[in-house]
Amino acid sequence: MAVTASGKKRLFIITQDNMPPFGAEERLATKGEYEQELVFLFTNRSNKKDFIPVIYTKKKYKKLYIREINLAYNDMYYLVMMKAEMKLPEEVYYHVGHNEIGWRSDGEYYWLNGFFAEAKDEWHWSKRWPRDYDFEFIFEDKLYAAEPFTFRLEFLYHFDDEPEKRLVLNYTVEPREVDEQQRKRGGW
Repeated sequence: MAVTASGKKRLFIITQDNMPPFGAEERLATKGEYEQELVFLFTNRSNKKDFIPVIYTKKKYKKLYIREINLAYNDMYYLVMMKAEMKLPEEVYYHVGHNEIGWRSDGEYYWLNGFFAEAKDEWHWSKRWPRDYDFEFIFEDKLYAAEPFTFRLEFLYHFDDEPEKRLVLNYTVEPREVDEQQRKRGGW
């Protein structure tokens, strides 16, 4: 992590613009208010971040196919995932407060923690959810920035035999100076 003039470290806090609720209970309560099927949060303990996925649909699917996910920043594209096939759980639970592996549903909508999606080839870096993705490398020109800046993720994906969809998500990055205690708490 970059060290600032004050001796603190620079931590990038990433949030999606107009993000729907992330948790199962909150998201299911919104019904069709948000149409976004894929949502990502990012870990905030360092600038090497894991993508934390959630899937939210009107149907229970068996597979998710990701043709590609690209990160677009400063007119540059960085490949995040490519040609990934994810097997989705069969089980559906109609209660939210438990940790069983499977979909959560209110009978109309389905919510799934994306970590329960099994990658067909999890050993290949481009075919599983990204881990330790180096945002310090990508945002190298912003290591000492104080003002927020933006990037976007562009997805091409489809479920089962349905048509391919394109999804573009805009994110705001807030550079924060943090000490070690704050870093361990995720920048807070």
